[in-house]
Order: sequence, then C-alpha cells, then structure tokens
Amino acid sequence: MLMNLHALRQFINVVQMGSVTSAAKQLHISQPAITMQIRNLEKELGVTLFRAKGRGIELTEAGGFIYQQAIKLFITEEEVEKKIQQYTTGEAGKVRIFATNFPASYLLPKWIANFKKLYPSAEITLNSGNTESGLEKLVMYEADIAVIASPFSIPDEMEAIDLLEDELFFIVPRGHPLGSKVVEFKDLMNECFILRGEGSSTKALIDSLCHVRQIHLQNAPIQVERIEEAIQIVAFGYGITLAPKLAIAPYLKAELIDIVHIKDLQLSRKIRLCMRRGVDLAPAVRNLIDLILQKNED
Repeated sequence: MLMNLHALRQFINVVQMGSVTSAAKQLHISQPAITMQIRNLEKELGVTLFRAKGRGIELTEAGGFIYQQAIKLFITEEEVEKKIQQYTTGEAGKVRIFATNFPASYLLPKWIANFKKLYPSAEITLNSGNTESGLEKLVMYEADIAVIASPFSIPDEMEAIDLLEDELFFIVPRGHPLGSKVVEFKDLMNECFILRGEGSSTKALIDSLCHVRQIHLQNAPIQVERIEEAIQIVAFGYGITLAPKLAIAPYLKAELIDIVHIKDLQLSRKIRLCMRRGVDLAPAVRNLIDLILQKNED
C-alpha cells in the first residue's frame, strides 16, 4: 500500500492543532480541503482516524497508532535527507587511509585531527605498513588514498602528489666514534645495522647505496617493522640506522643520538599522496585530500 504522504502530514497537523479549523488557519488552506484529505486517508487506510468528542474531535485507537508511526516516519525522512546531504558534501562518509610508518606516526595524526574538527560526522580508518603494502591496498580497493614515503616508482594506474621532501640521516648512539663526523659510506660497514623489512623505503635506499658501490651489507643483526623501534634501539646505545629528520629530532635534542654525515651524499625521499587514477573519489575523501594539500602549503 502506497500512502499519501501529503495527507499524512495534514493528519499530523490536525492532531497537533487540536481541530481541522485550527489546522486550516495555520496552513492557510480551506477547512473542506483538509477534511477531504483526512477522509481520503481514512479510505486509503481502511480505518477511522477521528471520532467526535463534544464539540471537538479525538483520535481513535487506530488514529493514535497511525499518528505515532507517522511522526517516526517523518523524523526518519528528515534524518535520511540530512544524511544524504552530508554524504553529498563530504560532511559524512568513510575515508580509508593507508600510510607508511613515518607519515602514519608524524604527519597523519595532525591532518586527521584537523579534518575531524571540520567534519565530525566523517569516519576515518588509518592502517600502516610498508610502501609496497600501501600500493597493493590501493590496487585492491582496500584503501581510498595512501600516503607513502617512496623512492619507488608509482604504477601507471595510480597518480601521486608530492607532499614534501623528507631528509634522511644515519644515526648512532651518543658518544659513538663516528658521531658528528663526515665519513665514506663504506666506513659504516663495520657497524651493526638495524634495518626495516623488505618493501620499506629506507631498506630500499640502503640496498641501492650498497649496489651502486658494489658493497655487500653483512652486519645487519636486527630487523624491525617500524622506524621508531630502530631509532629507540640506537638511542639505548646499540647499532646504526637510517631515519627521517623529523623522527630523530627529539632524540637529538635529548642528546641520545648523533648523526653520521656521509661524504658527498645527501639522502632524501618523497612523501607522496597516492590514489587510483581515473576513479571518482567520494566527497569525504576529496575533502581530506584538499585539507592535506592546504595544510602542506601552509
């Protein structure tokens, strides 16, 4: 059965105003017009909605039930319209982010906090891992965007926006003989390297440095998942690792580590925002991208 929603609204007005006459005055329409709407609604539903009570009217049991359900119906209608509007503007919706460990720990938290202040109804999930995992998540439609630290080439089916250039430094424990010195890369080979796993950008850079110089890195007794663990191991007095400038800043300030400068070598990697090429992004995703780009410019 398809109900006449206009008549249902007229019915609600009559109930809330207490009479057909009062409802007609409020709506600026004739009393007979409202009476006809109510009668048609009763005929459509097959029940009597009102009965006489003195000089006025009151709801029947069926009318009371219909009134309660009609109120719920129109509240739901308003909620649906509001939610659709939020999805259309990006005020609501889900955003799935994948980020490599450095941007996940040091960049995304601030961006997400700013985004949620602007769009409190939006939902965000943030997962982290290495660069290869991030690109795979995008390809498999398991993430909407990926923020990656990348020396890697980006597949043709994706587009990437460069956000910033991330400087990288070799670090050793405070007081280490190589600390604050300028040395050749080969001079590091006697040190105990703490490396990230395969698929990470820092591991790829170290492998590339070794390959170009035809050096085989033999002394790498520790492998970690996140760069933060590698930095902390060094800060506690063991090994050498390659880490981002922003991540090591607090440890330098606390005088827990030193930088080893490599002669004629400056290392960096691009932090990139990646998305699938030619795919229409949901408004909420687009809003987050716009915010990231704006904050990055600031």
